[in-house]
Amino acid sequence: MLQAGRVDYTLGDWVEVDFMEKTLGSTIPFVTYPMQEDTGNKPNYISYTRNAWGKAVVDKLHKQFNDPEIIETTILPKILKWIRPVDQAEYRENYMREVYSYFRQK
Repeated sequence: MLQAGRVDYTLGDWVEVDFMEKTLGSTIPFVTYPMQEDTGNKPNYISYTRNAWGKAVVDKLHKQFNDPEIIETTILPKILKWIRPVDQAEYRENYMREVYSYFRQK
C-alpha cells in the first residue's frame, strides 16, 4: 500500500523498515518516531531440553554472553547487520550502554 501511494503511514519496527528498503526496493523515505509505550530493550529467552546437551548449550551461551567486550566485538556486529546504516551508530551506543549497565548491576 505504501508503494502504491495509498497509505500515508504504517506502524512497524526497524526490521520491517529495513525489509521494505532492501527487499522491496522502496524509494519512499521513512521517518521513524519512538513510541511512548516502547520500554527499551526486550528480554530474550532461550528454551532448551533438560539434559546434558541442553546444559552444554546454556553453558556455552553463558560463557559467550558474560563479557561485555565479547558482546561488543563478536555479537554486536552481527546485530548491526539488521540495523539500517543511518541508525547503526545510535543503536551501537544505546546497546552498549545497556550492556554495561547490566554488568554493573550483576
